[in-house]
Amino acid sequence: MLLVRERTMSHIISIKPVIDNRDEAVAVSGVVPRDTHVLGDLEFTVLGPAHYEGTLQHLGDGIRFAGTVDLPVTAGCVRCLEAFDTVIRGRFDQMFYFEPTVNDEGDPE
Repeated sequence: MLLVRERTMSHIISIKPVIDNRDEAVAVSGVVPRDTHVLGDLEFTVLGPAHYEGTLQHLGDGIRFAGTVDLPVTAGCVRCLEAFDTVIRGRFDQMFYFEPTVNDEGDPE
């Protein structure tokens, strides 16, 4: 399983579809529940869960997870101070490396 950590929570994504299929990309999507969110110095009121879409790919020495995440929020306009609803979209491209294995003599395999 792939464990994606945020400051206050974790989300688990199964890597079973790619673990035996090296170099094959598999599309994944899901929902990450959120209550509050802070981005830098800005605070947003979260309107719903974050939705992610991406691909998992086995690259030999680890799993690459790349895609986008959308978070619906209410934010304040910096010019007029009125609240408005919007979606914050982020892109990610992360490599999760396997732990190295060793043989009975303690040498890397």
